[in-house]
Amino acid sequence: MFKKLGIIFIVLMVFIIAASAASANNTENAGDTGAPVYNNIQKDGDSLAYPVTAQWSADTGEAKREAASPGSETVGEPVAEEDPDAAFWRAIQEVLDAGVPVDNGQSIVNITVPENIGERMSIYGREFEISGITEYTDVEIIVARLNGETGVYEILELPDGDDVIYAGAGAFSQILELEYGENNLLIISYRSSEKDESMIQYNSISVTALRRTLEQMLIRVRNTLIDLFGGTVK
Repeated sequence: MFKKLGIIFIVLMVFIIAASAASANNTENAGDTGAPVYNNIQKDGDSLAYPVTAQWSADTGEAKREAASPGSETVGEPVAEEDPDAAFWRAIQEVLDAGVPVDNGQSIVNITVPENIGERMSIYGREFEISGITEYTDVEIIVARLNGETGVYEILELPDGDDVIYAGAGAFSQILELEYGENNLLIISYRSSEKDESMIQYNSISVTALRRTLEQMLIRVRNTLIDLFGGTVK
């Protein structure tokens, strides 16, 4: 009887050893797809699959990885915004380049001289006065003249060498030197503290500068003498 028990015990041990060896072999091969993976790029035959790229998740605050497709752009790149000051001057330059008279109805300044700026006017000589008032103390004014050859407004240089009229005291007055003949002017007014392209005032003025004749020059001298001596010169 002991002999039979010994044989049965040996058979059981062989079965247990064989079962343990088979289980260990299955554990080693678990998860093997048969294709090696290198740095998140899986080899697929002779070609490589699309690389995995990191994308920031705003919801979890963590970086999640997603497969990128060919030609896809980087997600989340910031879009450069135009500087507000640059947008302001770009808007003015576009009006100058267009060369079209503009009156947009803004009320930053009230031009008092000349009185009827919407009408064509004539003057003798090249000197032309422009004056106005404003409720603001930070108004700046630029005057441009239309170039008849290029069709573009060009900013006038003032007699003092500057190109901006400052109305810091709530009023301004400036003598411009025009060219003989037709002068199509564009008055551009804005506040230095509010440089917004929607807050620019445009006014157009058309002035013809005529040369003085000898008779007109004598009349001007006569009027000057009257002003000096306060009497009537005959």
